Amino acid sequence: MAETVLGHASSRTRALTGSYMPEKDASCRAASREAAKRYGVAFRRASRVVALQTARQRIAAFFAVFEKAALPFRFLATAFLYAAAGVAEGARAVGRGKSFVLERTKTSKKVNHTRLNMALTFIAAGVLIFAASIYRVGLEVILDGESIGYVSSQSIVNNSLSVVSERAEAILGHPYVVSPDIRYRFSIVSKNNLFDSKGVEDSLLNSISDIDRLAVLTVDGVAVAAARHPSELYAAREMILGSDATKRFLQDVRIESQMASVTLIRTPEELTRDLTRLMRDEIRVTVLENQTAFEIAAEHGLSLQALGELNPGTDLEALSAGQSLLVQKAKPYLSVVLTKQLSYQQPVLYETEYTDDPTLWVGTTMLITEGVNGEELVMATSTSVDGYEPTVEVNGSIILTEPVTEVIAVGSRTRDTTGTFIRPSKGRQTSGFGRRKIWGSYSNHFGLDFEGRIGDPVYASDGGVVKYASWKDAYGNCVIIDHGNGYQTVYGHNSKILVEVGQRVGQGEEIAKVGNTGRSTGPHVHFEIVLNGVQKNPANYLD
Repeated sequence: MAETVLGHASSRTRALTGSYMPEKDASCRAASREAAKRYGVAFRRASRVVALQTARQRIAAFFAVFEKAALPFRFLATAFLYAAAGVAEGARAVGRGKSFVLERTKTSKKVNHTRLNMALTFIAAGVLIFAASIYRVGLEVILDGESIGYVSSQSIVNNSLSVVSERAEAILGHPYVVSPDIRYRFSIVSKNNLFDSKGVEDSLLNSISDIDRLAVLTVDGVAVAAARHPSELYAAREMILGSDATKRFLQDVRIESQMASVTLIRTPEELTRDLTRLMRDEIRVTVLENQTAFEIAAEHGLSLQALGELNPGTDLEALSAGQSLLVQKAKPYLSVVLTKQLSYQQPVLYETEYTDDPTLWVGTTMLITEGVNGEELVMATSTSVDGYEPTVEVNGSIILTEPVTEVIAVGSRTRDTTGTFIRPSKGRQTSGFGRRKIWGSYSNHFGLDFEGRIGDPVYASDGGVVKYASWKDAYGNCVIIDHGNGYQTVYGHNSKILVEVGQRVGQGEEIAKVGNTGRSTGPHVHFEIVLNGVQKNPANYLD
């Protein structure tokens, strides 16, 4: 069209001016201006037609490319738009025939007009860039005749179809293929309104009549019931647990909003009945003649320990025919755990401390300080499952009364022979060694006599082994100790003997009680020292 108008203008010019057009001829200038004006009008009309025909095809690609470009490239693109706007303004000026005007007097005015047009172009480009950051070309998804939202590309929907089929199969519990009637329509849409793959999947799931977003009760991750409103599930939960906050389920029981099959919908009464049913019943067996606990446990896949835990207080080693044993507890679908906080007092057992005492004989002990238990306050948690024997876990304790440690002295004094001799009694010596007059006649006295009261202690003069401990004629109750180095000591007239033959005694250890037995004139200790069968004067050996 522009070429046609330009052709008409050229023909008219040649008709008016002939074969040439002088510069100062007024009619030539008028013809030139008119031709340029018509050329500009034709150029603008042609440009608008071309722009309108290609705008819808170009705009989608332009926005998609422009949005995905990195920030530096956006700045370059903006600069390019500004430059293009300037070039367009120059072309517009050429189209108006301004290049054919020979007068230079209006140059500054035309420059100002060009700058204004460029500023308006820059503003329009800025608005266009801002709009591109918020809006973009998208696809409106029409599912079975109804719009369900917008996506950036058709591939999102195609990829979601297989995922939705798998999710629907898992929710419904049987094979299911999603094949809806889907159509698309181009649209300018806000980025915030574009669906991602999850949004498309949820919309496609919602289109399935057997699937809906419900309040779902799961047990250990498995959906067992659903309701339109969560309050119905909470009501069933309270019917089982009651209002006792100390009760909870042993399993992981949760109530969540999710896509689920409508076949899971239950009333609170139906849900309570299903959740309180028994998964298995209690099983008891009767003990047969000569049947052992090991045979019963093996028959039911139990260990002896497990059989004992099922039957507390039963002696498994003394079973009798006809006796009943529990081999399997009843187990509900949901186990209820009861937790209680306890506090109680209990004794704190005292400790025992042993100390060495060199004054006590080896093997003997003596209580120094009597032990006394203390008392503490214990805080604990009691947990029982389905009413069975609770387990108690101690959380902490506070000592109310400190215990008193018991102290026991342990003897470390040995019974070895020392080779020296000590007095056998603390009493005064009343008779010496040698010839003396007694009972009206003279006789040899082969030892020393020490006075004492009946019951006073008699001590071993040195360590050794008891050789004799019994009655011995004139000696009465007599004790003889062999010291293992050729020496023996004799202790006579005792009222009571405290040692036995073969017993090892130590120097200073009590072996008897002072007495008046045998041939004696009164309570005393008759003491002899014998070397290789010969009595020696004890006075020569005693300190």
